[in-house]
Amino acid sequence: MTEEEMIARGKEIFEECYGGVIPLPEEIDPKGYSGLSMKMFNDVWGDGRLSFREKRLVVLGALAGLGADPSLFEIHAKSALGNGELRTVVDGVLATFHQARRCSLVGLDTKTGQIQPT
Repeated sequence: MTEEEMIARGKEIFEECYGGVIPLPEEIDPKGYSGLSMKMFNDVWGDGRLSFREKRLVVLGALAGLGADPSLFEIHAKSALGNGELRTVVDGVLATFHQARRCSLVGLDTKTGQIQPT
């Protein structure tokens, strides 16, 4: 694959990855940071061994674990939610909260599993 092809494919993958949350750089210098970034998108995000969802979970975990700038986490979280990559995770969290609320409404002690009088 030529450098131009890698950059072109990287641009496509960048758009797919971020889904408009952040714009594609206006100019891509093949020998500069923007060109390197597009080649990285081609090589890393374009590698099909892991899904976008799996890659995104790794990135989100690394950003959170490193205490990185929260804006980076926000960009990836918004992109993931917009692309539907975390739908099952969000659904699971919401279901857990909903179930916990139901348990508290009927007086279920979630620690002991016993129903308490309300």
